[in-house]
Amino acid sequence: MPVSLIREALIAKASALVHRDHDALAGLIHDDFVYISAGGQVFDKQRYVDAYCRSGHVVFLAQDIVEIDTRLFGEFAVASLVLRDQLLVGGRTTSATYRSLCTLAKTSAGWLWAAGQTMAIAD
Repeated sequence: MPVSLIREALIAKASALVHRDHDALAGLIHDDFVYISAGGQVFDKQRYVDAYCRSGHVVFLAQDIVEIDTRLFGEFAVASLVLRDQLLVGGRTTSATYRSLCTLAKTSAGWLWAAGQTMAIAD
């Protein structure tokens, strides 16, 4: 079922971030990817992988999917998530809860993360 495949793709994305597996992360992201962070920064695929997987400036210690609601629209899907992140930023550990909207595209390689936006919410 497509909804379970989309959930699996998002869980794999979280795992790639935590394990800093930039090859796995890049393989889950569409080449035309666009992302807007909770801080308002805009990322393409390469910049996202570099910022959150390679640079070491932001290190995901954990990313737990607390809620997920997925809607299918033919060859694309929209997932609304609540994420609980534990991060190491500039040498300091922080935890926060975020609401994230992820758009995934159905491709020959499977469901790929094509676009997203994240915003902080109160714990």
